[in-house]
Amino acid sequence: MEEMEAGVATDALGRCEFFWDFDPQVIREIASQSTERFYDPGEAVFEEGLKASNLYVVETGRVGLMVMLPNGHEIMVLDKGPAEPFGWTALTDPGRYVATARCLRETALVEIPVAVLEEISHRDPLLGLRLMRRVASAAVAWIADLRMQLTAALD
Repeated sequence: MEEMEAGVATDALGRCEFFWDFDPQVIREIASQSTERFYDPGEAVFEEGLKASNLYVVETGRVGLMVMLPNGHEIMVLDKGPAEPFGWTALTDPGRYVATARCLRETALVEIPVAVLEEISHRDPLLGLRLMRRVASAAVAWIADLRMQLTAALD
């Protein structure tokens, strides 16, 4: 794990849909407490069921979100590219990842500790509300995509 240059993280977060209307100072604050991590193709960022403590934003590359079917097969239900967030269940209770995130190619990610987002949300409840609405929208999209993928896999 290596420290990210502040400008790189700030740029990646500024392009991310979760943060698009946040004050630039808040984005810089989040970026200053984030870490850039690099992954090889096939490497897991996190595993389904583990405690979720970070939100991620793709800087470069692609990440597949995989779920395990009852028959033991793993299927990709979503893939995320540059400026897209994933791992949003870190902002929910009980705070467990609901899929395995696996890099589809060489990938650079911004890793944001959920504690940073919680602290900022406590300081600015309206900003926290906007963030949680984006988490809810991500959950709705996840359910719709998962349903389509599972239906296709079971046919």
